[in-house]
Amino acid sequence: MSFRTRLLILFTLTIVVAVSLVTWGVMTTSRRGFEQQDSNHSEAFVAEFQREFARRGQDIVGNVQDIAQAEGTPRMEGRNMSVLLTPR
Repeated sequence: MSFRTRLLILFTLTIVVAVSLVTWGVMTTSRRGFEQQDSNHSEAFVAEFQREFARRGQDIVGNVQDIAQAEGTPRMEGRNMSVLLTPR
């Protein structure tokens, strides 16, 4: 092999190795960044769901308490409610 051929092969291998290392580094860093971002989004979604679930639960509790404290509710206590629940 001539000196030119060896020099060309060495130059080509150097460039291939350098490009491969940079590509690997960028891919690894990007993957970590996207995984971290995905994890943050998932945590935020779960937290938002839990807050909304708790808020809706409080709304339901408030509605039930309002119904229980309504003026007509105590009068229903002594009545037979099964009449209202039976299908016609």
